[in-house]
Amino acid sequence: QLPNEEQWEYACRAGMTSPWWTGSTKESLSRGANIADQYAKANGGLADWTFEPWDDGHTAHAPVGNYEPNAFGLHDMAGNVTEWCRNRFVEDEPAKSGAPVVMEDADASEHRVVVRGGSFNDDALSARSSHRRHAPAATRATNLGVRPSKPLVTQ
Repeated sequence: QLPNEEQWEYACRAGMTSPWWTGSTKESLSRGANIADQYAKANGGLADWTFEPWDDGHTAHAPVGNYEPNAFGLHDMAGNVTEWCRNRFVEDEPAKSGAPVVMEDADASEHRVVVRGGSFNDDALSARSSHRRHAPAATRATNLGVRPSKPLVTQ
């Protein structure tokens, strides 16, 4: 299933309390996230993107594993593609379980669903661990993806 916001942020932060799972400065993302940068600017990035000063070698999607994993061993929690969460977006209620979106609802295009993590066409601020935004549930885009989760089984 898709993670809720709490689960997604817990997995992204991997125990870190800094703005980015990679550290306290946006420059720390250069080793851990595929976001809009100087390589993208020189190789097809769009004029309305905000480009960071480093070069990660990718304009769009990077193969998984190109960047350092977080402390939980998860790759691409920031950048590459923004990830769906299963929550409806409620203003001023970040990282709460909330009511899950039911895709069988009559008009899924009207439901605003939470997306997290930033993507290849976003800047460092959009890749902060706490950053959240929304998209209609029916949205399809090259910079939007999924990260299924499963419950941990403890013995």
